[in-house]
Amino acid sequence: MSAAYYFQILFSLLIFFGLVYGLFVFSKRVQKKRFSGDIKVTDRLLIGNHASLVIVTIRSHEYLISVGGKDIRLLEKLS
Repeated sequence: MSAAYYFQILFSLLIFFGLVYGLFVFSKRVQKKRFSGDIKVTDRLLIGNHASLVIVTIRSHEYLISVGGKDIRLLEKLS
């Protein structure tokens, strides 16, 4: 087998892995755009073993939410 054959295989593998890497980067960008998120947890206060108060910002509105065990409740709209 000649050096040209090995060069051709090496070049093909480089192209293949370059395409795989490009698809990986592209999928990460699409995922970030899709799930960029309008919801942000601004603050959290633990008030018990399985209970906490959370301030959540959703599209420039803030909400006070209680989270406990299997229960989530909106307590108040702050802004």
